[in-house]
Amino acid sequence: LLSAKGTATVTFEDPESFTDIEMGAITTDKDITYITGRLEKAFTKGASRNLPDGYTIQVTVKDVDLAGDQDPFYSQLQDIRIYKEIYWPRIQFDYTIQDADGNTVSQSEANLKNMTYLHDIHVGYREITHYTDRLIKDWMKRDIRKILKNS
Repeated sequence: LLSAKGTATVTFEDPESFTDIEMGAITTDKDITYITGRLEKAFTKGASRNLPDGYTIQVTVKDVDLAGDQDPFYSQLQDIRIYKEIYWPRIQFDYTIQDADGNTVSQSEANLKNMTYLHDIHVGYREITHYTDRLIKDWMKRDIRKILKNS
């Protein structure tokens, strides 16, 4: 898919009730907007790199559990996210892929998680959505290509 330029439309179903979309002790609308924006960007970028020109993917995100967890003691003083192996990133979403003529190529649900996220090699600053973005990127690269190849 050398000339991939597909598009994505992403909606978030009741993000206030997601398992973990917190940036601090108190989750604000600004935090939710920031995090959903980052996740939308990951889907959009993945679609443009992995879907052929004219193809679209519609994604409805049902749940997000960011890597790590807010520390209940320290989060009263400042925003600290603790990363341990028991706090792996997860994202659940429904998707529909359509070709350039509007025909449905694939429609399903995805439940992504990375229980070994702390063993991934990464250099530099980690955005709060880094590990969830990585789940999306890897899924788009691996699974979308398989779906298109088999359709």
